[in-house]
Amino acid sequence: MRFRFVECMIEGFSLRKCAEQLNDEVTHVTLFYWRHKILSALKQIPTEADGAYANLYNMQLTI
Repeated sequence: MRFRFVECMIEGFSLRKCAEQLNDEVTHVTLFYWRHKILSALKQIPTEADGAYANLYNMQLTI
């Protein structure tokens, strides 16, 4: 479910549309908090000055 939410974020869906995509298993309010946890975790990943990207598949989030 969390990976599907990340996919929704990448697609640029609203939180309500993400909740619909997840078959309303979680509310848009919960997704709001998840989004901020994910964005906060992404900010903590060190990147190189040459624009290297962070590998989301190897990242473990505690939500």
